[in-house]
Amino acid sequence: MAGRLTTSGDENPAVLQAIVAGCAAALMLTGLVMIYSTGSIEAISLDWSPEKYFLNQLVFAVIGTGLALALWLFVPYRVWNTRLIYVGILIVWLCFIGVALTGEGILGARRWLDIGPFRFQPSEFAKIAFIMVTAYLVCRYQDGSLSLAKAAGGAALCVAAPLAMLLLTQSDLGTTAICAVGIWVALLFGGVRLRWLFGGLGVIAALGAVAILATPYRRVRLFQALGLMPADAAASYQLTQSLYTFADGGLLGVGLGNSKGKFQYLPEAETDFIFSIVGEELGFVGALVIIVLFLVILACSLKIAASCPDPFGRMLAGGCAVMLVFQAFLNIACVIGIAPTTGKPLPFLSYGGSSLMSSLVVIGIILSVAKGSEAPDVHRERQQNLRVVSHGEPYVPPRSQRHAVDQGFSASAGYASGRSGAAASHGRYAAAARPSSSRRESFGAQRSYGRSRR
Repeated sequence: MAGRLTTSGDENPAVLQAIVAGCAAALMLTGLVMIYSTGSIEAISLDWSPEKYFLNQLVFAVIGTGLALALWLFVPYRVWNTRLIYVGILIVWLCFIGVALTGEGILGARRWLDIGPFRFQPSEFAKIAFIMVTAYLVCRYQDGSLSLAKAAGGAALCVAAPLAMLLLTQSDLGTTAICAVGIWVALLFGGVRLRWLFGGLGVIAALGAVAILATPYRRVRLFQALGLMPADAAASYQLTQSLYTFADGGLLGVGLGNSKGKFQYLPEAETDFIFSIVGEELGFVGALVIIVLFLVILACSLKIAASCPDPFGRMLAGGCAVMLVFQAFLNIACVIGIAPTTGKPLPFLSYGGSSLMSSLVVIGIILSVAKGSEAPDVHRERQQNLRVVSHGEPYVPPRSQRHAVDQGFSASAGYASGRSGAAASHGRYAAAARPSSSRRESFGAQRSYGRSRR
C-alpha cells in the first residue's frame, strides 16, 4: 500500500508549498473579513467595541502564523519522530484531566480550560498529537524497535484511551470522529494492510453508532437529519435560520457587510455557522470558492505526503491534511443540513483562537514535510558529480562509481577465498561471485588513467 501511494516526482515541492500556503492565507484573510462583518453585531449587543471579535482573531492569526512559519522553516518534521512525542501525549492527558475537573462549560459543553488569563480548547491541539504518535508507533513497529504487543499497548494508552476520555468527559463526538478519520488515513499512508484498516473502520463505525444511539440528543439530531423524525421548531431553529440565511445570498450574494442573518437571527453566526454568512454575503460563488480552496489544500497536501521519502512524513502529512479538510466539510454539511449539528468550527474562518492556531499549525507541519522532502535537482546533481582532472592529477571516480569499484574489489576477494576454500563442493557459487571482465577492464582503465597522464 505504501508503494502505491507515491507520485512520479514531477511535482515541484516549492510550488506545492506555495499553493498550500497561499490557499491557507486566503482562507484566513477571508475569515478575518467575515468575522469583522459578523462579529461586530454580536459585540455591539454585548456593549463591546464593534472591532473586539476582529481584533481578538487578528491576534490569534498573528500568533498562529508565527507558529506555522517556525514549523515550516526551522523545525524539521523528523523531530517529532522521536520519544519527544510522548511528552506531547502527557500534556494532552494533563489537559484532558484538567478539563474534566475544572473545565469551563460553554453552551452546555465542558471543553475549555482556563490557565491564568488564557482560555483554550485542548482537543484542537490534541488532534495533531494523536496523528504524530500514531505515525511514531507504526514506524517503530516497522523498523523492529517495538513488538506488535508493545505497539498495540502504546496505541491503547496514547490514542484510544485519550479519545475515550474526550468522548466521555467532554461529550465531543465530532472531534473524536475527526481524529478517527485522520488516524485511519495516517495508517493507510503507513502501509497497514487493508483488511486491518477496513476491520478497524467497522469497529469505529459500530462504536460511533452506539455513542449516537445511547445519547438522546444525538439520537434526535440524527433522526431529524435523516428525516425519520419530525423536526421540533425550537430544536431546529438554528438550522432553519442557517438555511434561510444561506439561501438569501443567491448566486452572487447580498454584498459584504449586508447580511441580515447576523442581526441575531442566526445563533453562533460568527463561530460554527459562519459559512451561512459567507453564503449570504458572497453568494453561492463565494461559498464555492471556499470549498475549492479546501480541496486544493487537500490535493496538494496529499501529493506532498505521497512524495515524502519516509513513512513517518507520509503518515504525518496525509493524516493531518485529511483531518483538517474533513473537519471543514463536516462543518459545511452541518450548516446546510446534510449532517447533524456537531458544534465543530470551520477551520480558518470560524471565530476562535484554538481552532485558528491549530489549523495553522497543521499547515506548518504539512509544509515542513514538503520542505524536508525536497530532492536535489537532477541536472544540479549531475553537475556536482562532474570532476575536472588537471595535468598530473590522478583520476578520482564519482561516489557512485567508487561504490561500484568497491563492490568489484569485494567480489574479487570473495572469489579468491572461494577458490582457496571448498572449491569442489561450491565451485559454481564461487564462480558467480567473480566480477565480470568488463568491470575489471573498466576499473583497470580507471586506475591506469592517472599514470597515462603522467
